[in-house]
Amino acid sequence: MICLTHDTTDPVRLHGIRHFLEKNGLAVTDAEKASVGIVYGNAKCDFEQTIRILEADNQDVCQGLIRYKGEKIPAYEVPTRLEGGCIAEYAGKETYPCVTFSGKETIIGFDIFNICGQILSGMYERCDEPDADRRARAGTPVIDSYEQILFDSIKNACHKLGLPLVRKALWPDGKGFAVCLTHDVDEVRKTYQHLTRPVIYSLRGELGRAVRQAYYSAGDLLARRNPYWTFPKLMEVEEGLGVRSSLYFLEEKGKVSITSPKTWIHSARRYDFTDANVTELIVRLRDGGWDVGVHGSYYSYDNEKLFTCEKDRIEKVLDAKTVGTRQHHLNMCFPDTWNIHEGAGLLYDTSLGFKDIVGFRWGTCFPFTPFDSDELKAIRLLEIPLIIMDTPLFASRKDIEKVCDELTDTVAAAHGVLTLLWHHTVFDEREYPGWIGRYERIVRRCQDRDAWVTDAASLARWWDARASKDYTVEAGYDDVSVGCTDDIILEALLPASGRLINQGFTVIKEQGASVFIKLKKGEKASLKME
Repeated sequence: MICLTHDTTDPVRLHGIRHFLEKNGLAVTDAEKASVGIVYGNAKCDFEQTIRILEADNQDVCQGLIRYKGEKIPAYEVPTRLEGGCIAEYAGKETYPCVTFSGKETIIGFDIFNICGQILSGMYERCDEPDADRRARAGTPVIDSYEQILFDSIKNACHKLGLPLVRKALWPDGKGFAVCLTHDVDEVRKTYQHLTRPVIYSLRGELGRAVRQAYYSAGDLLARRNPYWTFPKLMEVEEGLGVRSSLYFLEEKGKVSITSPKTWIHSARRYDFTDANVTELIVRLRDGGWDVGVHGSYYSYDNEKLFTCEKDRIEKVLDAKTVGTRQHHLNMCFPDTWNIHEGAGLLYDTSLGFKDIVGFRWGTCFPFTPFDSDELKAIRLLEIPLIIMDTPLFASRKDIEKVCDELTDTVAAAHGVLTLLWHHTVFDEREYPGWIGRYERIVRRCQDRDAWVTDAASLARWWDARASKDYTVEAGYDDVSVGCTDDIILEALLPASGRLINQGFTVIKEQGASVFIKLKKGEKASLKME
C-alpha cells in the first residue's frame, strides 16, 4: 500500500529513513503494489498519491523557522520555495511555502531524512551551538516535529484514496503516550549536605529555609537519623499510584584529590552494593517489581572495564541480569559510551538529557537506536531520552508546575515518552518540600490522560518487541487487507467520517479517528470503510 523509493547510499540519510519507518511502525511494500509512494531525492516514480521529499544538505546552525500547524520548528537548511497549496511555510530572510499539495502530489521542500539522520548521529554535540539557540530549541522535539509533517502527508494521501493508514500501535492497549519513571541513587546517607544545604540557601537569600535545614540537620545528627534513606517512602508513593519505576544504583570509585575541589563530592557518595542494607533494598525492589539498573560511576562513561565491573557487581547482588543504565552526572562521550553499553549486553540507556535545563536534548521524545557516526553503523542499544530532571528545576524562577505541564503536553501531542528523573533524596519532604506532591501530580495527570506509566525496562522491552513484529498491508478496491506473523496491535487512522466494518479482527479501543485492533499470529483481516 505504501512504498518508499530512493537512490541514496549515504549512511546518515539511510539511518534517518530507518528511524522514521521504525518509530512510526509503518509497513512498506514494492512500488508495483503501492498506491501511496514516498519518493526521496532523484528517484523517478509516480503513484496514485505521491509524496516527494527534496534531497539537500543541511547546516549545523538554525537557518530560520518552519511553521506548521501552529508550531515553529528550527530549520537547518533553507528550503526550496514551492508553488501550490501551502501546508507549511519557511520563515527566514523571506517567508514562502516549503511544503505544498497540488492534485495528486505533496512536495516537501527540505530534506527530512538528512536533518533527522544528522541530529540522531550527534549534530548538536558536534556543532558550536550558541547557548541561546540550545535553550530556545529545548522545548521543541525537532525530529518528532519534522517527522510529523511527513507522517501527516502519508495519512492525508491514504485518506484522499478513501483508505485508512495502518501502523503498529505505539504503546500497549492503544495508550496515547508513555511516562517512564526513574530515580538515580547517588547516595544512601546524608553527609556533606548537613553543612552545604544551609549555606546554599543562605547565599540564595532563603534565610528561613537555611535556619530550618540547620535545625533539622542538628536533630538528625544527634539522633543518628538518616533522612536520605527515603526508599520506603518512595515505594509507598508508587504503590499508591499503582506504578513502578527504575532505580539506578551507584558504586563510586573515583579518586579524590585534596587539591581538586571538584573531586571532593566523590568521597561523600561512596556506598557498596554489598552493604547489608543496600543488598536487602535491591532485592526487595527486585521482588516488588521495580527495575534495578546500574548508575555508571563518574569516570565509567569512557572506561569499558570499569563500567562492566560495576554492572557485574550489581548483577551479583540482584542474582539476575540488569538491562539498563544511566551515567552519573549524565556523562557521555558520543558514540563511545553507547558502544560500551552495547558491549556490556544492555538493552537500554537513559543518559541523554540536559544537566542544566529540561527538554529535548536531541530533539525527540521517542526511544531510538543510536548511530555510530565514526563507524557509520547503528548501535544495538535503545536510548530512552531524559526529558525532565528535578535538579535544573530546584533553583528555577519559573513556575515549576507550568514548565512540567508544558513539556507533558508536548510529549502527549507527539504520542512520545515523558521520561522523569526524580532523585530519591527529594522524597525527604523536610529538605525538599513539595517535590513528592509534584511527582504525584505529574503521574496522576498523565494517568488521567490515558498514558502508559511504567519503568524503563518495561518500556524498552515493549519497544524492542514492537520493532521485531512484522505485518503486511495491501490496498484493495474498497478495503485494506492486513496480515501478521506474530500477535500484534495495530492502529488504523480513518478518513474523516469513516467507520470500519468489522471483518475478522478484534477492536480493543476506539479514540477519535483511530481504531486499535488486535490480530493473532497468522491472522488476516479486511479493513473496509463504511
